[in-house]
Amino acid sequence: MRVILAHKSVNVAEIVVTGLAAHSSRKPYALNAIEHAATLIDRIRALGERYEKQGPYDPAYDVAHNTI
Repeated sequence: MRVILAHKSVNVAEIVVTGLAAHSSRKPYALNAIEHAATLIDRIRALGERYEKQGPYDPAYDVAHNTI
């Protein structure tokens, strides 16, 4: 164990994605929660990649950019 000089912080969020069930023949009347959750996850992943490429950076940390 080693002493740490700083902490980047932490943010926690709970996200609930709900849908509307329907038979596959009535897809226009349904809402697929999994598809919407996948889109959200992809956007969060892209944000993490942007932080890695564009910063902000702090060289005081082993991983100098924000992580998600």
